Formats: sequence, structure tokens, C-alpha cells
Amino acid sequence: MTQLRRAVAECAHSNRESGLPVVEINQWPIRLNSVRVDVYVAVDRVATYSHGVAYVLNPQNCALLEHESLAATVRSLQGVCKVDLLSKAANSSCANGNQRVRRLPLSAVASRPGFSPLAVQSPFTPRVTGERRTVAGHTCDVATNPLDPNQGTHCYARGGGFPGHGPRVVADGTALVIESISAEGFVFRADEVVLDMAVSVSIFSPESSAGIRVERAEE
Repeated sequence: MTQLRRAVAECAHSNRESGLPVVEINQWPIRLNSVRVDVYVAVDRVATYSHGVAYVLNPQNCALLEHESLAATVRSLQGVCKVDLLSKAANSSCANGNQRVRRLPLSAVASRPGFSPLAVQSPFTPRVTGERRTVAGHTCDVATNPLDPNQGTHCYARGGGFPGHGPRVVADGTALVIESISAEGFVFRADEVVLDMAVSVSIFSPESSAGIRVERAEE
């Protein structure tokens, strides 16, 4: 924000000397970039909704231009479905994901928490460090992030009633990360965590919303 304010001041000074228009900024944004991310984890898929706002300088009149993004991503065994909720466009993989979300029997829910009998062992399997933290009132297990070459960590929420819960992910399961820390110091931490929450099944199929068009891949 400091750099943006400096750039606006320099732009205004230059435009006034050149006789070009200058728009006075009466209200500054709190952040240059902000993103809200909501993650919904089910037994066989993860839906992520992100809403971002970024501000850039308009050199023609020194005003701020607001760029908004609103997107949904659903990951499952059928692939990765990405939907731009502003342009109402979905990628071709979304055509493969129109299957109902699996529902667990009550016996499976009662047998939790914390054990995944079909844990996947691969180079991409997180390694539990033994450390636990509390995030948004929930305990989580710290584990390595295999996709981060700089030794970043994820913290997986404990509790929840589906087999994919926890750092030991089952073959067709998922896991809920409520904190992610990179070696560079970037921290992503959940503001709110709700486990075993009933939501509309439509959350896991954003491509089925009215007006969304699926863009087929050209052969």
C-alpha cells in the first residue's frame, strides 16, 4: 500500500504538470490485494471458493482500478473442475464431475476419529511431525507439505466424520487443512472451522448453477 500511495502521488504530480486529469482518492482500500477462501471437504471431493479483490493504478487519471475475481474449484477422482463465477465459464473437466457426492453410513461416521485404514503411501503423502496446534478453536496435526520444496507445513483438523479426514488420506478421500505455513513466512490460517456441517450438495457442483457454460476442450 505504501508503494501504491507513492505511485498515485507521483502520477498526480505528473498529470497536473501535463494538464491531464487527476481523480482524487477519498477512500483508500485497507489492502492492495485481499482474498477470501472458503473450503468445503466431503468424503470424495473438495470444493474451494475464492473471492479476490486487487487494486492497480490507472495512469490516465491516477485513479484506482479494482479487479475482482470469483471462482470455484472442485477436486475429485473425476478430475479438477474450475468455474469462473464472474464470466460464468467452466472448464471441460466439469462435464465429468456431475456425480452425486457420496454419503457415509452412520456406522462409518461413528468409527472415527483419526484413523484411515486405507492410507495412501506415496512420495506425496504428508509426514506427521507429532506437533499439534489450535486454530480457530480446533486442534490440528502438523504435517509436512510434500509439494513445498522449502519444507512448508500443513495443519490438518482433527475430528470430522469422513474417512478422508486427517493427514493420512485414504485412496478416495480428502483432508481439511486449516493452517498452511511456508518456509518463506507466508501463513494461511482459517478464521472459522466447522466440522460435519450439512450443506447443499450444489456447493460441490458449481458448474450446474444457472447460466454456467462448460467450455469444451478443442480436439
